[in-house]
Amino acid sequence: LFVYSSYGNIVEDNKVNGKPLVYLEGESDEFIYNAGQVILVKCKNITVMNSELTNTDVGIELWQSDDCLISNNNISNNWDGISLRYSNNNSISNNNICSNNWVGIRLGDSNNNSISENNISLNNYYGICLGDSSDNIIYMNNFINNTESVYSSYDSTNIWNSTSQMTYIYGGRTYTNYLGNYWSDYTGSDEDGDGIGDTPYSIDSDKDNYPLMERFENYWLYPMTEPIIMKLKIEPGGKDKLRVNFTTNLDDEFRVDLNVVDPRGFMLTCNPANGQRFRNITVATLKNMSIDLADEWGICWYLGVYTFWVETVTPPIPPNPPGLHAESNPDIFVIRYPEIQIDASKLNPCINETIFIVVRASPYYNISIESSNPSKTVFEGGKGNYDGPDSHGPIYDVIDVDGINVYAVHFIDIGMYEIKVKALEEEYHPWMDDDIDIAVSKPEKLELEIENENEMRVNFDTNLLDDDRVDLKIVNPQGEVLNFNPTNPSQVFYNITVKTVRNMLINTSGWDYGKYTVWIETNRSYMPGEVTHTDPKEETISKEFTDLTEFNTHQNIFTEGSSVEDYTWFITPTLTPIPTPIPPRRMPSPIKPIPIPSPNPVVFEITPTTPPGEGRIRVIPTVFFFANELPYLDKSGGVLTIGEDLLLYGTATGGDTVDIAINDVIVKTDIPIGGSGHFVDVLESPETPLMGTPGFKEIEAFIDAPFA
Repeated sequence: LFVYSSYGNIVEDNKVNGKPLVYLEGESDEFIYNAGQVILVKCKNITVMNSELTNTDVGIELWQSDDCLISNNNISNNWDGISLRYSNNNSISNNNICSNNWVGIRLGDSNNNSISENNISLNNYYGICLGDSSDNIIYMNNFINNTESVYSSYDSTNIWNSTSQMTYIYGGRTYTNYLGNYWSDYTGSDEDGDGIGDTPYSIDSDKDNYPLMERFENYWLYPMTEPIIMKLKIEPGGKDKLRVNFTTNLDDEFRVDLNVVDPRGFMLTCNPANGQRFRNITVATLKNMSIDLADEWGICWYLGVYTFWVETVTPPIPPNPPGLHAESNPDIFVIRYPEIQIDASKLNPCINETIFIVVRASPYYNISIESSNPSKTVFEGGKGNYDGPDSHGPIYDVIDVDGINVYAVHFIDIGMYEIKVKALEEEYHPWMDDDIDIAVSKPEKLELEIENENEMRVNFDTNLLDDDRVDLKIVNPQGEVLNFNPTNPSQVFYNITVKTVRNMLINTSGWDYGKYTVWIETNRSYMPGEVTHTDPKEETISKEFTDLTEFNTHQNIFTEGSSVEDYTWFITPTLTPIPTPIPPRRMPSPIKPIPIPSPNPVVFEITPTTPPGEGRIRVIPTVFFFANELPYLDKSGGVLTIGEDLLLYGTATGGDTVDIAINDVIVKTDIPIGGSGHFVDVLESPETPLMGTPGFKEIEAFIDAPFA
């Protein structure tokens, strides 16, 4: 792909050499890595790092894009390596740009850019080409065996050396001077041996006054010639393992320390479990580091809060240049006792009503989940974490990296069910299990029958007692809840007995025209969908968890008779300030009851004229649609990431199946409506049409015929 004076394009889901073609227009503050080609149009503050860009029109192209960083990329065998058009104040550094068919780096109408510490070699025409581009600073680059090292038009005036004197070591001696670039075709001499040519290197309208006699890597600098990027993230990397996610623009050969402060405030110089070094290691070693938290005897790390950060080795040793010092961000990681917990989205469902079982446990742990009455329990396949066929259980699975698994289940008969989850790590944790009781009742059903053109009768089938009190919820066309009959105030709809509502006759004469929604709730403040009897037993589903990365592992185990000090050979007190550990911040559990009306909602309509064959009142087919998955979506909307499947949940009357549409395009058909009036299904992302692209989507559920 190549862009020239072109805007308002949509370029999505393309690959170059099996890697993403990244096209951004009008974007800012993005980080791009491992790309196959990068095109930036009218962008600002974009970082492009760690990519192999080969065999395309242009590896990286900027058009009217400013303040971007291009670093640590290999760019070869393209038409142009890097191209900047009408782009200013960008930084190009530490890239390998070689064997491109035309130009290594091309600047057109681009000013005030910085180009440093790049290897620019074997390009077929020019190493670097500048047209109508001025005030660019180009220094400490290697121009090696290009057909022509440089072309600079006569209306371009640029700076070909550092803008300030730099202290550097060359040939074992320390010098301070301006530094230019290394040119393989430079023929000048260096009489004083300071590594800088005695005569300038001629560049069309400009010149390099301080050409280097050797490649820039042979000049140890202080300070570094560009800002150092170091980003650290500690993540679970398997059962009883951590993974180090470290990004930097330092060379792989540079040496760094991984600083680890344990809950006691001690600095760990190596891994307590196996002696793995944390100090004076290469960047390459750290990028691929996996940390075991337990050894073969079960001895492991203390429980509590650990602080991690990366720091360049001090004092610097080769290949780190003198004076180099940089630190990454600190990252906090919490090691806890192993535990397992089970929750449910609803504790008292109806027969055949799908609910969601949520299991929290240590990442990567093997678990089993089963019912006390398996023959009447169905774990639904293709929903949540279970992708097998429908099963009576037990289900065997592995906990996800986030420590949360979700399973869909329904029950085919009334009664009490115990759902139990157990960690299959008996050798360490025989106590790790949890259970939850589910009370299943027969489906409640609400029907409206038209007696005549002004009257309708309420039919309510429930397992509530006759003297239990309920509210008949009627919402008028204006969205208001009617607490009593507007034309007969003596007929109240709230705090009435089940016996009263079973055969209630409602006269609608004089009511406003339009659609009314009706459902029944038990008479107390509660979440619709949680049926409450006169003697309720309240249970809290929500629990608290920290929003920090959590990892559960074994407690510390020491040989009987020995002391803690016997194992402190790997610990040394810190001699430098340590970042204060951040205490865990509490937040609610992400699991909440599914908010659905109970029982099934019904809609009736009052019309001003009588349709042929119908009365003034008519009951119409109805669908109520909810979505419930992390992150939560409901009728007010929400955010879903591409690649996350969306669980659908709703209730419906007047039909047998439900269809789903996104932006008026049908994407799912014939979802069955269960005996309780509920339906449940999954929209897979990105396979489902319109779910593989970003943007605002309107999701609709409707009964196929008659339409609702």
